[in-house]
Amino acid sequence: MNNYNMISNFRDGGSEYISTQKALIFELFSGKYDIETITKIFSGTFEIDLEKSEQCIKAVLDEYASHITFYPHEIQTDLSCDPMRILKKSSTKWQYNPVRYESPEELVLSLSYVCNHKCIYCCNSSGSRIEDELSFNDWIKVIDEAADLGVETILFSGGEPLMYPDFIKLVKRTKDNGIYPIVSTNGTLISEETAKQLSEAGIDFVHLSMSAANEELYDSIIGYKGNLPKVKAAIKALKDNNIYIRLKVVLMPVNIKHIEELLDFCIENKVDCVHLAPFILTHISRNGKELMPSVNDLNNLKKVINSKRNKIKILEPSVEGMCWSGPTDIVKCGGIKSKLTIISNGNITLCETLGKTPNFILGNVKTTKIKDIWNSDLPDNILKVNMKLVEEPCKSCEYLEGCKTGCFMCSLIYSDNSYSVDPRCWKANISNNAYRSIYS
Repeated sequence: MNNYNMISNFRDGGSEYISTQKALIFELFSGKYDIETITKIFSGTFEIDLEKSEQCIKAVLDEYASHITFYPHEIQTDLSCDPMRILKKSSTKWQYNPVRYESPEELVLSLSYVCNHKCIYCCNSSGSRIEDELSFNDWIKVIDEAADLGVETILFSGGEPLMYPDFIKLVKRTKDNGIYPIVSTNGTLISEETAKQLSEAGIDFVHLSMSAANEELYDSIIGYKGNLPKVKAAIKALKDNNIYIRLKVVLMPVNIKHIEELLDFCIENKVDCVHLAPFILTHISRNGKELMPSVNDLNNLKKVINSKRNKIKILEPSVEGMCWSGPTDIVKCGGIKSKLTIISNGNITLCETLGKTPNFILGNVKTTKIKDIWNSDLPDNILKVNMKLVEEPCKSCEYLEGCKTGCFMCSLIYSDNSYSVDPRCWKANISNNAYRSIYS
């Protein structure tokens, strides 16, 4: 048995630690053994009786079989992905790089910035396409390269990805390459027929953005009128096609007091998971610090969350993630370790919010293969902080080596210097600091 102890968690993001028992179950379900043999091997390995072994195996299947293919084939699921693709060691020095995984957990494809919404919180200020967008054939080449690199999931983003011509064909190419496809959408273009097409092409998990259940409030957030009924219809269509919905809610002062109404709607309409995400100020979003919820707002929301927790899965906001009170709260860039983003002109970067920042553009898919970027030192070089750029209090801070000045995106809020102090830090000395003024 290989020494795996982490697994990719497609639906909640990132990776999770798993037990040795779970790791063996995944490895045994690679197509070599029937269920009876798997049970006997598991029982003998851990000295557990057959009945208990069957219970352990069934529990893992119940938890993961909806989005991982297990073998033999009498266990039904739509995803053609060997479970071994999502197992990884947590502390291995890969051939090319000790900092990152052997292959990315996720590749984000920002197909186009064209969008039928103008959301006040949009980090890309989406709405119109940018120059030199990739062609359909360019994206096909990117997906094929991703498969060659061993990418686990592809998240289709934008803009609104369903506005991209031949989007369904891109999803199908992803699935045919054994990669798990996810779409991030506002839902307005998902009819009953589109939901069926998405399901047939390989989508069984959708990120759906909806920050209010009240039509007037929803319209004020997205910048258009009349689209909320389309989103509600989309949710029904997706559920009718057995597609898992993780509904993302951007928390802002304007909507945070109305979250209970939204959660009740999600419960009634069988939404699988609600991700409550506080607005994070970025240097390129349409609006600024007036969209940031306060600590009091977030704390008051906990009572609502607790009252609904047994009715729906909720990924709740973290106050610590918004305002560091000490070294245990420090969050440094995690994208370098596990993901890449390709924006619509082909530039390769760490995350969409940094896609227009020259220092964070690692190459372009028109001239460079994704594998060559991932296996190079280019992503790691971002972590090699140039001390000439570092300002106080970071320069003399005892945590600099581990922190690397925190989130590079957040550091650009008030500064052109991506290695300036993260504004969430308790040591931050940035004037007019929105995070500290709100959370002090």
